[in-house]
Amino acid sequence: MSGPGGPKGGPGAGFPSPGDASPGSDGGLGGFVAPGGSGSGGGAGDGSAGGARNAVDCALWDLEAKASGRSIWELTEVAPKTLETVFTIGIEPEPEDMARGAAAARHHSLLKVKLDGNRPVERMEAIRAARPDARLVVDANQGWADRERALRMIEWLAGRNVLFVEQPVPKEQLEAAAWLRQRSPLPLIADESVQRLVDVPK
Repeated sequence: MSGPGGPKGGPGAGFPSPGDASPGSDGGLGGFVAPGGSGSGGGAGDGSAGGARNAVDCALWDLEAKASGRSIWELTEVAPKTLETVFTIGIEPEPEDMARGAAAARHHSLLKVKLDGNRPVERMEAIRAARPDARLVVDANQGWADRERALRMIEWLAGRNVLFVEQPVPKEQLEAAAWLRQRSPLPLIADESVQRLVDVPK
């Protein structure tokens, strides 16, 4: 929904803005090193409220909807529509564990595969073998800090019918993200790089 000052001064109105808060065998694709301290991208420690602010904002919208007896669609004046969502395959200790998860999600045709720098090729090959029918997207969780190696990985994924790659490099590496975008054969999504509205123009 909306953030502070939402439609018609919604429940987010007056809420402080974030700015107010003080190698395996993989054909040469190995060697990815996850950046220290990167993870879910919750914004902790970087001065932004991250997911916590979003959680409070959603709770306020829910409170107003229940108090007014109106749906969120009515409050925001947004027409509801059907959206396709992904089924996420999280990172597991072994590629075979992820493959079993993908196989168990046989009723879901669109899978989001979480990867990092630990055997990404082996994990993807195991999942693709288990679900040759599935459409796949990849979330690298900021785990490919070396842009050259990240590009090689993205090129490899493009040959395996992956639709797009989410957050391949650490969120603060905006120049590396721009460099990759110019060369990538796949669409790239930089979600953790956008923690606040002021991050959007970057």
